[in-house]
Amino acid sequence: MKELFYKNYLLDTLPGEQWIDAYGYDGLYEVSSLGRVKSCEKFIDHSYNGGYYRKAKILHQYIIKAHTNLGQNRLGIGFCVQRVVRKFQVSNIVYYSFHPEDYGKEGVVMHISKNTLDDRLVNLKFVSQGESFKIDILLNKRKDFRTLQNIRIAKLKLRTHKVCNACGKKKVIDEFYHNWMCCKQCKSERKYKSSNK
Repeated sequence: MKELFYKNYLLDTLPGEQWIDAYGYDGLYEVSSLGRVKSCEKFIDHSYNGGYYRKAKILHQYIIKAHTNLGQNRLGIGFCVQRVVRKFQVSNIVYYSFHPEDYGKEGVVMHISKNTLDDRLVNLKFVSQGESFKIDILLNKRKDFRTLQNIRIAKLKLRTHKVCNACGKKKVIDEFYHNWMCCKQCKSERKYKSSNK
């Protein structure tokens, strides 16, 4: 997909775009079938000047960074009601607005193309967590946890030296007991000192 529709901030309806009230925010926010989100025209009440009307506008979406290398970046949006901001993934709010019957069911909203910045309704599908994870692994979009664990173990096996926690010296790995960060010499000295007390 060449065009990222979420970066288009024009209020004009794009070809093939359909707008609907955001799930749970009827009359306040709307989402489109192309993954855009807009705030509706509304009256903002203020005690000191009576209030004012705020025009409708397309909202800026931000990228939610993945916490681990197992995940992918996604688009997020914040809805403000009575000075309280709630943040959502755009894919979830778009899908559940058009398919409210799936809300509350066990599963996740998956990107069919696995491009997580493409939140068009045609690219979203409701599946189980396991099914989404299997497809990710098949498409090499994420590594299986066991694969990551094997990589970590392989890196540990390639190590030739360790730093002793007791004396602070860098020594050959053979001078350490398995899974110990204290070298054999320091460990024996500790045992010797403790037995003489």
